[in-house]
Amino acid sequence: MGAEHLSKRAELASGSAKVKDDELVLETAGGEQVSVLLPEQWTGIFDLHHAFPGRARGDQREFLLAATIQDAAQLRKLPEDAELRRRLGDRDVLPVPDDVQRNVLASVLSDHYWIQPPLSGGRSRPFAFPFHAAISGNYKPPGQYKMYRSDILLFLCWDGREFDRAPLEALCKLLSDSDALTLLDEVLKDAAEHTRGDDAVSEISADALLDSTQAKKVRGYLAGGAFHQPALDRFRHDLITALGMGLPRHDRVEAAILTLSLHLALYYYEVSYLLGAGLDAATHAAAGTAPPPSAPFTGLLRFRVGAAGDRPVRRKDGCAAAWRHLDDQYLISLVPNIGTANLLHQVWRTARPAEAPANTDPAALTAALVGDAGLQELIDMAAGALAIAYAGARMDKTDSELSAMATSAQPGIYLLRSTIHDHLRKELHYRTRAVVNQLVKRPFGGSLIRKRGPVLFFELDEELLFLLVKFVLQRNQATELPFRQFLAGLAAYGLAPQDRREEDELAETLERLGMLHRYSDAGEAMYVRHLL
Repeated sequence: MGAEHLSKRAELASGSAKVKDDELVLETAGGEQVSVLLPEQWTGIFDLHHAFPGRARGDQREFLLAATIQDAAQLRKLPEDAELRRRLGDRDVLPVPDDVQRNVLASVLSDHYWIQPPLSGGRSRPFAFPFHAAISGNYKPPGQYKMYRSDILLFLCWDGREFDRAPLEALCKLLSDSDALTLLDEVLKDAAEHTRGDDAVSEISADALLDSTQAKKVRGYLAGGAFHQPALDRFRHDLITALGMGLPRHDRVEAAILTLSLHLALYYYEVSYLLGAGLDAATHAAAGTAPPPSAPFTGLLRFRVGAAGDRPVRRKDGCAAAWRHLDDQYLISLVPNIGTANLLHQVWRTARPAEAPANTDPAALTAALVGDAGLQELIDMAAGALAIAYAGARMDKTDSELSAMATSAQPGIYLLRSTIHDHLRKELHYRTRAVVNQLVKRPFGGSLIRKRGPVLFFELDEELLFLLVKFVLQRNQATELPFRQFLAGLAAYGLAPQDRREEDELAETLERLGMLHRYSDAGEAMYVRHLL
């Protein structure tokens, strides 16, 4: 594992380091000795369960609700909904008197309810919509689900002490409600129940979801607190708001999907930024230099408005620069940053168990490093040694390559991050960017990310803007807000127009949609309101 080269790295720190019985043994120049257990399976360092309940890969965002229904129903293996589609033509499944009418009705149901939403950069799979417990509870969407199950909904509904029942109950009620179904909805629902026979599921409850294995798992992950509770608090409030809007059932289901998708995408960006910026600061602190001032996530995601017609975009535009900053610099590095932060936290907890928190927290580590020369030396030495151990175990580095790492003058944390990043380079897209793209990058409808030619950028479309106006107003307990105050509300989500001209474009778009009233052209005399 490159153990013979660890001492060379240690010489740079005027200490010593060696591997003994799968332990990294460190000794600083000040005489402090620490033994850190090396991971048997280095892949285990890439979980940050108090920030993410699982390791997601990109999949259709609509399946988030289907997986939640199945977990709440505590279901066994299910047939795909293509089986229900096929069985619509069977006798006694549909309420019609003859074969001709049965074939016509089966064709209508198939064409109307099996949808295939457009995706950017991939082909989506058709599935039965709208989601109802009697449909998704008896038949699963096609393919192998890869993003999240109900664990992500439960995770986002954590209030800091326990799961908040209110949004869970509201969602389960919507997904089980049959009163608001259309006649065709009822026919499809009844067909799903009939074809499943005595084992058919007709409704789900929050009690069942809270008693599921997914809930037990998430409770354990959050026993020591969430990585970033404010984002979870926003989601819980906004999901209740979305489910309470005076919309037809189909639209409320879609609003629930979009609310979950938008919040989860913003959460990925925010956690990636906080984790990456925290490690940036820790790198400075471990080197004995003052960490750069920490910039909050507020307003960092600069967007342009998705107005009617196509608009040119340049790489230097704020919306494109913001995408490169957040996506290229932080989101794509989320997995290596998790691994680095976990390894550093293990060293800290081993060396200073009384001061290190239970959960990985780079910001807390940075604060501890400032002014503590002994900890600075220890963390820098350990990070460099761990980089060599990782490279030797996972990357098949040659002796000369390991020697070059050992004699590198790079800060230890930087060396560890870059080593892990280089090793995982080919799969980083699928664990981060692909997930976010599936949530909010669409040719149309509920999108925040767009691509025009070679340029990727943030563009907030009207569908998500409709929701955000409602969320900001509801959070301020207001029926209307001054435009400037509305912008401050968007900034709390990390969102901001890319420049002053885009603020004017946003105001014009809101006015065209009937959600802004001008008493004059001054920002203080423009009020944002909602249609519902």
